[in-house]
Amino acid sequence: MLVAASDIPDVRSLTGRASLTVESGLLTSLTLHSAASSGNQIILFEKRNHFGDRVAYRFSNQGKILVRQEVHPSLSLAADRQMRESLFGSADASTYKAQSALLSEPQVRALLAWRERCQASSSGIAGDNL
Repeated sequence: MLVAASDIPDVRSLTGRASLTVESGLLTSLTLHSAASSGNQIILFEKRNHFGDRVAYRFSNQGKILVRQEVHPSLSLAADRQMRESLFGSADASTYKAQSALLSEPQVRALLAWRERCQASSSGIAGDNL
């Protein structure tokens, strides 16, 4: 039997050991370092929704949502691998340097406002709420 997502007390970030909550979010900048490519950046925002599911967004540098994933926190290994591949691309020998910031609720609201301004100036995913 599947446990309700809201009953799972500790859900960890995909990029580190930070716990995700409904009240805060984790913004992470990942910079690619590999022999073939250097300097490519992934901007990731993670939090839990009111149902307890993990919600992860990958943004472009202009604030447009490139990928949005919402999944139950007790994923199977295959589902976890699929989510990571969707957000980060295929697993290869690339190394990422991560810098994260835990955002409070007011900071999350500021991020949402920034995203809305970006969406107004470009075509993004309409009606998608963080």
